[in-house]
Parts: sequence; structure tokens; C-alpha cells
Amino acid sequence: MPQIIKLTVFAFIMLLSFSCKERQNGVIPYVPINTSVGLNLPSNAALLPIGGFVYLNGFGSKGLIIYHRDFEDYVVYDRNCTYNGFAADCNTLTVEQDLGIAKDACCGSKFNLQTGLVQQGPATFGMVQYQTDLQGNTLYISN
Repeated sequence: MPQIIKLTVFAFIMLLSFSCKERQNGVIPYVPINTSVGLNLPSNAALLPIGGFVYLNGFGSKGLIIYHRDFEDYVVYDRNCTYNGFAADCNTLTVEQDLGIAKDACCGSKFNLQTGLVQQGPATFGMVQYQTDLQGNTLYISN
């Protein structure tokens, strides 16, 4: 009987050590967001075509990417890469518009802007996506 308890404890410790390592890969700092964006403003003209995007600085962990995914469908992602998201001077995603991806130049991870999912690692967690609510020409963003 003591052998079973030892094996159970060992298995539990191993499970925790692997899950903690994996969680660090997908964690970025939590920053509360509750803002709105006027889609008809000249500064947001790049959002007019489907596939268009703008960066919104000052929100989220390292800024936001607002992406026009489909007719009246916008998605908002944090610009912080989910691989080593606490790195201060790196891990900021930039959009390669013609490819429809966001890329981290530091680690090389790539993310699909349609889905937010990892297209190329080392990241294993998709982009952090915020809630959106489109009302007329105003896009409300929150988490």
C-alpha cells in the first residue's frame, strides 16, 4: 500500500511540473480593458477593407491589434506574444497584412489573424482575444 501512495504522489508532482511549464508559455500580464473605437475616424481608415488592421497603443499588455475579419466582424487581439509574455523588451506582435498573420520577431512565432491560433511556434497558445461589440460605427472592446 505505501508503494501505491508514493507512485500517486510522484505522478501528481510530475503532472504539476509539466502543467506549470506549459502555463508559463501562455501567460501574459492581465490588463483590464473597457474602451471604444470610432470606426469612421480618419485614424482608423485602414480598418475599412476586410483584412485591414490598426494598432491601438496604451491598452492591453503591449497594445492591441484591431483586425477587420469579415463584413461587420472585427476581432481584437493583444500584441503581446504568448511565448514568454512577460519579456519587457520583446514579444510585441506585428502584422504582416499580405499574409494575414501576426509575427513576433524575437521568438519567430506566427499567429493567424482570422482565428488567433498559432501558425508557427515556439508559442503553443493562441493570441489573447478581447470581447467586441459593434454598435453602428463604434466598436466596444472589453475583457
